[in-house]
Amino acid sequence: MAGELWYPTAVRRPISVNFDRGKMGKGKPTTFNPHCQVGNGSLFGRFNNPTVKASTHLWVAKDGRIEQYVSFADRAWGQGPGNSFCISAEAEGFPGEPYTDGQLDRLAEIFAWGRARWGWPVQLEASRGAGGIGAHLTYMATKCP
Repeated sequence: MAGELWYPTAVRRPISVNFDRGKMGKGKPTTFNPHCQVGNGSLFGRFNNPTVKASTHLWVAKDGRIEQYVSFADRAWGQGPGNSFCISAEAEGFPGEPYTDGQLDRLAEIFAWGRARWGWPVQLEASRGAGGIGAHLTYMATKCP
């Protein structure tokens, strides 16, 4: 579809619910925000369920595979107040479990791609919308388990 934007090496698995079409703030994401999935396996079925009311742009498997559920032109529902300016990625695994080499490589590649495309600064995002690499806790009032 026109106006969609997909990561070049991701397997496209577009969801039909739980996102806002064409609502990325000013058409330009400023922040890349990886999360811990708190589980194993693809999240396509979960995020394509209308009762869940959550989504992410990308999912990165432990073996480095990438699935994309929401176009970067659209607003995924994983960041709360950050939804309008964040590209979100869920990484397969659990809190306290380190990212695999495959995940680290893919997350770094995604950030480098976003930096080249949108000029993301190489920094931890210090305040909402400042740009760079975010952390899920920046936008959530609760802590990870």
